[in-house]
Amino acid sequence: MYNCMVVNVLCSMAASEELTEEIIDNLKDFGMAYPLLEKYKIPMDDVKDLFTAKLVLKRHLQSIKNPGKSTKNAREIVGRLKDDYEKNKKILQKFYQDTKSHLPDVDQSILSQLERDNATSQFRQMIEEAMEMLQDSKCPILVAGETSSGKSSLLNLILGEELLPTSTLSTTSVICEIRYGQKRKVKVFTWEGEMIEVPLSDADDDKSSLQKLSEYVHQKGKRDEEDFPYKKAEIYLPVDFLKDGITIVDSPGVGESEKMDEVVYDYLQEAFAFIYVINSSNAGGIQKDRLGKLMAVVTSKNQQHLNAKDQKGGAIRAFSPSAAIFVCNKWDQVPPQEKEAVQREQLRVLKRYWPGCTEDQVFQLSTLTAAKALHHDVMMDDFCLLLGGIEQFIPATLQRKLQVHYCWLEQFLSSILYKARALEVNVADGQYKEKQLLEREKRLSLAKSAGSKIILAMKNKVEKRTEQGIQEVRKLLEDPKIKEKATSWSLADVPMGASLYELDRMAQHEVLLRVQNLIMDWEEETGFFRDTKSVLEGLFHQALVKLEKVIESADQYHDYDWPDENTEVFDKQSNDNGAMAAEVMRQRNVGMFIAQKAIGMMSSFWVPLGFLRALLQAPALRFVDIISMKENVKVQRKHTDQKDPRSQLAHLQSGSKKVFEKFKDSNQVRKFVTTQMKQAKRVIESYEGTIDDIIESNRQMVLQLRQDDRTSDEVQRALGQFKATISHIYEDLCMFGAQHVRTFDYDAAQISVEEQPIVSSSFSNIYKAKLNTRKANDKVTVKSYIGTSEQNANYMVSEEKCLRGLRQRNIIQLMGTARAKQNGIPMLILEDMRQSIRMRFTSCKAHLPKPVVQGYLIDIGEGLKYLHKKALVHLILSLDTVVEAADGKIKLTNACTPRCLMEPEDADDLPKEYMYLSPKVLQGAVYDQAADMYSLGLIMWEMWNHKSISLPSTYTSITLDLLKAGVVKQNLPPPSVSAPAENWEHLMNVCLDSSGDIEYWLRELKKHGHLETEV
Repeated sequence: MYNCMVVNVLCSMAASEELTEEIIDNLKDFGMAYPLLEKYKIPMDDVKDLFTAKLVLKRHLQSIKNPGKSTKNAREIVGRLKDDYEKNKKILQKFYQDTKSHLPDVDQSILSQLERDNATSQFRQMIEEAMEMLQDSKCPILVAGETSSGKSSLLNLILGEELLPTSTLSTTSVICEIRYGQKRKVKVFTWEGEMIEVPLSDADDDKSSLQKLSEYVHQKGKRDEEDFPYKKAEIYLPVDFLKDGITIVDSPGVGESEKMDEVVYDYLQEAFAFIYVINSSNAGGIQKDRLGKLMAVVTSKNQQHLNAKDQKGGAIRAFSPSAAIFVCNKWDQVPPQEKEAVQREQLRVLKRYWPGCTEDQVFQLSTLTAAKALHHDVMMDDFCLLLGGIEQFIPATLQRKLQVHYCWLEQFLSSILYKARALEVNVADGQYKEKQLLEREKRLSLAKSAGSKIILAMKNKVEKRTEQGIQEVRKLLEDPKIKEKATSWSLADVPMGASLYELDRMAQHEVLLRVQNLIMDWEEETGFFRDTKSVLEGLFHQALVKLEKVIESADQYHDYDWPDENTEVFDKQSNDNGAMAAEVMRQRNVGMFIAQKAIGMMSSFWVPLGFLRALLQAPALRFVDIISMKENVKVQRKHTDQKDPRSQLAHLQSGSKKVFEKFKDSNQVRKFVTTQMKQAKRVIESYEGTIDDIIESNRQMVLQLRQDDRTSDEVQRALGQFKATISHIYEDLCMFGAQHVRTFDYDAAQISVEEQPIVSSSFSNIYKAKLNTRKANDKVTVKSYIGTSEQNANYMVSEEKCLRGLRQRNIIQLMGTARAKQNGIPMLILEDMRQSIRMRFTSCKAHLPKPVVQGYLIDIGEGLKYLHKKALVHLILSLDTVVEAADGKIKLTNACTPRCLMEPEDADDLPKEYMYLSPKVLQGAVYDQAADMYSLGLIMWEMWNHKSISLPSTYTSITLDLLKAGVVKQNLPPPSVSAPAENWEHLMNVCLDSSGDIEYWLRELKKHGHLETEV
């Protein structure tokens, strides 16, 4: 009776409403589905139960709403992504080839310096190796996971066909590579490299012959106790999907063999995609010890690959945990009322054992249900989400692979240009040159001393946190409740017939695993190691900035505030001493080196930054260390077996308490906490080694420049065409990197941009936009660079690097990047803005109140003060590039390193922003902090007079030559109203004459102004 009522209600709904997924999912029996099948005239030949009825109804619904959805999506996605990857590899290979072909033209003195520098000493070998790797067309898709998690079933689902019987590769003990081959065959390899051929039938449908593999891929004994003689099986099948180098790699259950886990890691570095499968039917899945062990291998191996001394300048190749995809399979076996809690627990455990794991990387799925649906041409929503994840994470993985080779070549080319520039600017008379070089040698020694003090301060910080951690963990283990949880057992826990030896092993392993998890529970609650990691990362970032300034000061600064024994290196209030950079840039023709930043080059600390990334990605608490300590906490073995379960339980409990007490020993706790801090110490050691390498490199350059007695003409002839050629290759490479190699924070599809810009210049435009994410639609602004020139790409890269490290209320905040649809180069996603200050002035007919005008100017000055302290500039400062943000604050929209600007292509049609550039910059000088001050003087005139200097009514027939001659400054009309502040005119002229810095300017403005504001 009840069902009839439900059917009637459903039929009524179907008659009045469109068919929806919700209506189909709510069908309880076939009787409820039948009216809908009738209504939509769906053939019922294959419909034999409720499940298939739902599938055919969903197929009908998808054919109406999404007719383009196809079971071939997985194949198309992987094929398209591989094609794009191969195309970009060929382009990058061409850059390497071009670089190699022009090496014979490089000046011999530069080549000898490159051969001595640690970062480039093996450049010829590195170029050859990179070109060889970029030719490799192998494209492995690695699938790992837990025992009986359904790895093979998932592979069959993704590939859209039953590639292999799921029983063939289930619980394999070796790596199985499934490759393309015209004839079906198998090659099995031993650990010693011996190859064994296993014959297979040539019949495509004869999958039973694959069972012959069993003795080679299935280990009969216990995997964690016995060595299996076979390492890998290569299975060749005539499957089109596997053409062009795509290889399916099915790995053994992780965490069962340390030897095999290391092999899995080797595949991770090459993997096109990494998919980890979890058995959700096993109490939610996720065998924590196994996943933890794999992560431990990843962390340990990454550290080895990131070791700068081992790399000797080579390309860093390390697996990023953020590239993994987790599939929680057998989701249909989780009771509906438990799914939300299980999903929450799965994500919690994954985040604990796999650092940086996000909800976007985790997918719940039933391969059995999805496969049945595909048989009826229905794409289940959960499978669609997984395909979307594959489409999202594979490109990120591939970009990281390209980045390895891109970053090395970018660094190498920038090093050549840096050394060439040093050679150019140090051609001088003998006595003067010798004096300059001696001064640089002295400053290199000072830089090394200062760097050592910074390193020592970093080490002291780590040691202090280590001692604090020892005390905290020891305090935790003294808690009686913790001891009870770690050592308690019941009769049900005792294995039937277990020997005392087996019980000892059980106590040894399980107690340490429990202690591990109890410490992790405590860590989740208190966040001690997480906070420690965060504090250390902050300190390392501060130290990195200071170390760079110490190194650069040896080349650039005439007056650096060297730290002494009493200097607090990490004092947040310390002065960065960046203001000296402007004077250096003005005297660049007699200085020894141009800073790498000034010509857009990478930081000297690019190798230690790799270590810092490893620190950021590594778990706050490392899993492997406590388990690996078991050899140090063994209990005394007995050789007589006790078959009485109660005696066995007593022995297990006694042994567990001994294991716990052994670990609680102060030496073991110290070892555990010290191991947690190992990564931080490796970062410091890397910094220390890099400082020595850079200083030694510069010292060798000084010695070589001292011996080089060539004249300026001779140097220019020696540099010849190669410098221009290398510059061109470098600029094209940077453009390629910006468009195809770098990763982005947001997808372009998430950004909705308005048509009209709120700020416009010849370099870039700023638009109002909306950022559409899963959680919200946020108002933002987008800075988009005009055109695809290498110069614009370099500007963008430099500005992004600068903005990411800036935190000040008068500097616009960078939220991330996205790829611009129109030109492929990145666009900057910035916080929401209301309008430019120019619009604020022009929208008000009357003069703004003087306190308001002065408040605007003070905010601009505070922003400039912050930038100048960091040796940065705003670049083309005007009322158009200063905005009122959504929070009401006045903010600067640019931030970059001092640089030269190219002349406009059409000198007769000058962009209006060129009127705000100082004559020196237009004559070819570096846009430095004095250039910002000049532009600030023009802003003061505009605020005072409520006019724009770029309006036709103000000036007519302005040419580039006139601007270079200083016509703007010479012909500023006299003010028509009183100044907003008493000393306004004086400070305006100070700016226009470049005779003062921003701190003096701000101090004087506030002294006589209408507002009282803290300096």
